[in-house]
Amino acid sequence: MPKGTELTLLPLCQGAPSPKLTTKHAFAFLTSARSIIQSFHADLGVPADDVSQAISDGLNDQGLSVTVQWDYDVPGLPDATSCNISTAVSAMDLSTYILASFATVEQVRQAVDPASFTVVNFHLSDAAMAILKEAGLIAPQGHPFIHLGISDAKHDSLVIEFIEGNTHALRENPAGVLTNEPQLPGHYRQLHSYMKSRFEVPQTAYQRFHPGTFAPVHYNSTFYAPPGDHSSQSRFIRLAMLNQVAGLRSWPEKEGWVPQGSGPSKGLWEAAENILNTIVLPPSIDDAGGAGVKNYDYTQVSILRDHVNLVYYFRSPASPQWQAVSLKDSAVMAGARNGQKPLFVVVPIAHNSKQPWYTDISSDVARGQRAT
Repeated sequence: MPKGTELTLLPLCQGAPSPKLTTKHAFAFLTSARSIIQSFHADLGVPADDVSQAISDGLNDQGLSVTVQWDYDVPGLPDATSCNISTAVSAMDLSTYILASFATVEQVRQAVDPASFTVVNFHLSDAAMAILKEAGLIAPQGHPFIHLGISDAKHDSLVIEFIEGNTHALRENPAGVLTNEPQLPGHYRQLHSYMKSRFEVPQTAYQRFHPGTFAPVHYNSTFYAPPGDHSSQSRFIRLAMLNQVAGLRSWPEKEGWVPQGSGPSKGLWEAAENILNTIVLPPSIDDAGGAGVKNYDYTQVSILRDHVNLVYYFRSPASPQWQAVSLKDSAVMAGARNGQKPLFVVVPIAHNSKQPWYTDISSDVARGQRAT
């Protein structure tokens, strides 16, 4: 999404025109429900190709990122008392608004302070609302089931959640991770309870020791294994624990161990990828930790964001091949088709058939050469 693009947001008031937002920052983003909203683009008064709603993840050119996760604990949202975009925005457009408008988490804290800013319901035709409800994107009352995690290049992290009293809460997030429900206080209660229970169990139950001593066999390790199931609660605990120690030692940074062009991130990129792989939901496993052949609640895209070098990596879990967009690339930031329609370029999350997903070294082996 180029800087300076005028976007059309969802109407805040019944019968009111759709508000406009001009992007202050360029950003790369993921949207998984755009096609659903395109089906009623006439409600917004824009061509289908210009629909920009339902951004579920993104990174802007200042290193600010947003992730949108499911949260079925949302009690509801208020209706707008003003149709002015300067004081309110719909929950469905909140991720777009943040990526387009701010450079740091601190700026987000100040701008969306509940004392002066409101996140509200949007209003569309009955037919459009019925489509969204049928797709499971909004509750019968009309609000989405979401909470948002915001992070920046300074390692600051914030979560925005919707709470009782028809308001939103800004929650500090020192762990820097977020999964689906419960809301953040519930996640931290479970994290602290899990850590407490681990430390109360005698260490001998989890580690091997040299005979006659309490010296651990494995490198003086004091890391207690995180939970291994696929529920959102266990995935939060697993991410929080692994994220805390990921930077202690990165993968070897010598040639051949890290991706070419990974720059200053080097081995830490590999560390992040391996942590990410611990929370992937296979097609048969659902978010509650159950399993079944009819389950559709699986990981559809994996994303790595480099907030410092401004690279947005993504891949389909069906392929080991990563693709990336650099937000430092002037041609990318110049705008889609040199400023002509459409407003932005949509790239499918799928295997890039122009590139192989593996390197065949059979000929090198046959010649007795070492593959490079």
